[in-house]
Amino acid sequence: MLTRLLGAALVIGGCGAAGLSRSCALRRRVKQLDRLRIQMEQVRMEICRLQTPLPGVLNILTGWSAAEEIREQPFSAIWEREIAGLTLAPPEKQLLIGLCPALSRGEEPERVFDAAEARLAALHRQAAEEAEKNCRLYSGLGLCGGVMLAIVLI
Repeated sequence: MLTRLLGAALVIGGCGAAGLSRSCALRRRVKQLDRLRIQMEQVRMEICRLQTPLPGVLNILTGWSAAEEIREQPFSAIWEREIAGLTLAPPEKQLLIGLCPALSRGEEPERVFDAAEARLAALHRQAAEEAEKNCRLYSGLGLCGGVMLAIVLI
């Protein structure tokens, strides 16, 4: 009897932890988008006001700094590789990867950043709404699913 209760407690705890993990992942994405918006503003300031070259901007975003590598490969390939290495969701990665070609073509930086920031704000709003709507749902489903599974197993 004691082993059944211990097993039930472990099942409930495991399922509850899975629900809490998913809930935390939603909240973490919103915080990550907040940080990305701050970094995007820094990059905008560096490019538009301080006129920092793109390799310097990449250093700000990723901590990358290898001047000799730029002579060996096109900068856009290095940019894509470094952005792909960041822990971001695919929509955010595509947004950042799309910045380099737009800025390299000589488009007006203010216009490029306005479009990127509008897209980032939409992604942030969408993630915040999803987190607000689903965090409690995932937590509750994990716990209730664990209780149901424990009842079935006992």
